[in-house]
Amino acid sequence: MTILYDHYFHHISSSFFFTGTFFNSSTLEELHLDNTSLPINFLQNIGALPALKVLSVAECDLHGTLPAQGKLTTIINKRFFQHCFDYFKINCTGWCELKNLKQLDLSGNNLGGSLPDCLGNLSSLQLLDVSDNQFTGNIAFGPLTNLISLKFISLSNNLFEVPTSMKPFMNHSSLKFFSCKNNKLVTELATFDNLIPKFQLVFFRLSKTSEALNVEIPDFLYNQYHLRVLDLSHNSITRMFPSWLLKNNTRLEQLYLSDNSFVGALQLQDHPYPNMIELDISNNNMNGQIPKDICLIFPNLKYLKMAKNGFTGCIPSCLGNISSLRILDLSNNELSTVKLEQLTTIWFLNLSNNCTGRR
Repeated sequence: MTILYDHYFHHISSSFFFTGTFFNSSTLEELHLDNTSLPINFLQNIGALPALKVLSVAECDLHGTLPAQGKLTTIINKRFFQHCFDYFKINCTGWCELKNLKQLDLSGNNLGGSLPDCLGNLSSLQLLDVSDNQFTGNIAFGPLTNLISLKFISLSNNLFEVPTSMKPFMNHSSLKFFSCKNNKLVTELATFDNLIPKFQLVFFRLSKTSEALNVEIPDFLYNQYHLRVLDLSHNSITRMFPSWLLKNNTRLEQLYLSDNSFVGALQLQDHPYPNMIELDISNNNMNGQIPKDICLIFPNLKYLKMAKNGFTGCIPSCLGNISSLRILDLSNNELSTVKLEQLTTIWFLNLSNNCTGRR
């Protein structure tokens, strides 16, 4: 599921030590320190870089909190103080002065607490990645609501409270990529339903969430028409299979709806989706027959998982003729197996725990 992620976010890593003399630079626009053993004062006077547009300190073992004021304090590099046998504080000025900053990557550290209000001052910010930390707080009441220039947001693997309506981002007309895996869902009052956002997402991931009960598909998705990747897996969503998602988003490439509680038949549209390469609707409560024209509708599938449902009837023999198919899992249904021709390019095939019928 990294195709579009890589398109919107180019991650650059480094593993060098430095002296910090570049803080005198008035022309430095990009600073990438990912996966680096940083000296304890590496962020001092960062506001002295007036031209800085990209700051990336991913996977640097940073611990602590991002304060609510204009200084970074108690940002601790674990590897560094393992050698010093002590805890230090970094007093860094200028965090809220980086008005030209366009990309900020704090992913893969161990930062906690809520996002500081001063983050909302970074009015030029287009990419924000705070994934794989311990951040907390309801994002509806944080600084992200002010960052309307954002195109890319990754909040995955934190302790955020995320409203199902996407209300905090309704005015973010540039937003294309939103990833929020493994956080807490928060249900809202009905007054927030049916809000029409200004954005048109290309990538949306809201998966492996917790806390909220009786989760339904977010209403704002009814107004999305440019999706290429959609991941709503592992949410215990209870409703009919959302065939309207396919109807509205004809350029879908990857659709992940596994580990929910979708019911009813698999209803597909009557026109092909040549861009669809991955479809996962496994571990739901769907039933009925697999549409016989599924191969015409999705002629270029590489990955098809429909296991652990209640599908009946015959397995469409045409699945063996999809030359691009690499992974096929129809296990744990009530299907009658048939002879699948070709299958010369398949990597993984699972038809176990079905009815033993015609072959």
